[in-house]
Amino acid sequence: SIARTADIHVALKPGTDSAFFTSVLNVVIEEGLTDENFLADHATGWEELKAKAAEYPPSRAAAICGIPAEQIVQVARAFARAPKAMAWHARGIEHHSQGVENCLSVINLCTATGHIGKPGAGYGTITGQGNGQGGREHGQKSDLLPGGRSIMNEEHRRQICEIWGIEESELPPAGTSMMEMVWQMQRREIRGLIGICNNPFVSLPNYRVVKEGYDTTEFHAQFDFFLSETAANAHVVFPVTTWAEDEGVMANAEARVVKHNKAQDPPPGVRTDTWVICELARRLGAGDKFDLPDSRSVFDELRVASAGTVNDYYGITYERLEETGG
Repeated sequence: SIARTADIHVALKPGTDSAFFTSVLNVVIEEGLTDENFLADHATGWEELKAKAAEYPPSRAAAICGIPAEQIVQVARAFARAPKAMAWHARGIEHHSQGVENCLSVINLCTATGHIGKPGAGYGTITGQGNGQGGREHGQKSDLLPGGRSIMNEEHRRQICEIWGIEESELPPAGTSMMEMVWQMQRREIRGLIGICNNPFVSLPNYRVVKEGYDTTEFHAQFDFFLSETAANAHVVFPVTTWAEDEGVMANAEARVVKHNKAQDPPPGVRTDTWVICELARRLGAGDKFDLPDSRSVFDELRVASAGTVNDYYGITYERLEETGG
């Protein structure tokens, strides 16, 4: 739907993103559209990058990408000549085996044209999930604790253990990335797994390897509101609510904290993520650590746990969000 509104729609062959952006950079260099002052002040490795870009003239990249060479030139001129330009992308160029190279090729283009680090120009990644930023700010990553704290920092660990009322020995060390977890499954280092509303069979690179890892587990449970490819492969599926069937707080694409309100009741037998997690904890003998009856109580705990950190949510309340709109 976004492509239909664009002035230029570049319909690349899948997996050819870095070739395209490197060729765009080639045109920028050949036509003298680089910001030499910005490069001199802020960039390193420019000569090496120029040499690599020279290997991707539009004629070569067009054959790789399956697009007209003229379109590469058109994009280069439009981006480089604009008084202010910004490059945005989401998961589309990231979830590839060469995702890092894809992202760097866009950053290189922004840097070469000076479209970075000034008002109205720059480079940005849009999270692929509604609360991607909010989750990472508060411990969704395997090496973080609430408030952007590091799980390997002794003082940060002490602070969180005090808030949660647990011994430090109960707090694990840093975990691994999702792809590393797949390899751990293959090696049987991870034998059981609970996935919450994710679909790695589609979102991770190399489906065969990912499925092999999941198939090696002894037990796999999945939370989801529909039977995704990953959920269909699980031993147990917990049917959980959509965002419209519960209230909660999220950080949106512009980094604004907003509240969403419940719009309708879920179907019979469908529970919230919070209810399922807390009920599992209760049945496993840790219910006292998960005495959180609703989304508001979870958020109030997060407010306390994040107070005084780089991601301090303490001053944000449900009432304030309702009043201000976020």
